[in-house]
Amino acid sequence: MVDEPTEPSSSSSSSSSSFSSSSWSSASSACCNLTTCEFPKGLDRCKKSHPSVTVYRVDNPFEIDVEGTGACFEYRQFVKGYFKRGGKVETHELLNGQLMSTTQFNEDGPRGYGNRGNPHSKTDGYYSIDDDLTAQPDQANGDLYRGWDSPSMSGRSGESYEFNLHFLGRVIDKATGAIMCQHEWVIHCKGVFGQ
Repeated sequence: MVDEPTEPSSSSSSSSSSFSSSSWSSASSACCNLTTCEFPKGLDRCKKSHPSVTVYRVDNPFEIDVEGTGACFEYRQFVKGYFKRGGKVETHELLNGQLMSTTQFNEDGPRGYGNRGNPHSKTDGYYSIDDDLTAQPDQANGDLYRGWDSPSMSGRSGESYEFNLHFLGRVIDKATGAIMCQHEWVIHCKGVFGQ
């Protein structure tokens, strides 16, 4: 069982993404070590698009890369915050029907990120590296995790929007539940569709 995420220190919000420094755990088991633990960094804007004549969209994609020795680790992603449309908070469903809280971290997903029991997908999965250095999907035994997420909102021209999301990414030792590395980051996008 994974320990509940600790509450992060507060950080100021802006109309862009901001990221705190990574927090690595020096503890590791005899069989579980990480060689790479890369969390989102460097994103500095909310991307706007116009996918149809009447619909506008804003999103802020990010990627996660974790590599270890063997299949002893799992990635977990938690989030708190809000989505607002026209100044009103919208309901946002997470893993197992849990609703997003503005004050308490809950596991992100509709299916949870990084769970080795989930089917592999293009945006969330484990890989093994073959002899040609090609990443092959391997949920059970892969020693490389790659995740992709893109918080977003869509709406009509003139409609106001805001999403302010505080993420906690965590890598755990499957056998012990020990935290091997973790990182917090904030995504804040605010504006009016079509402007």
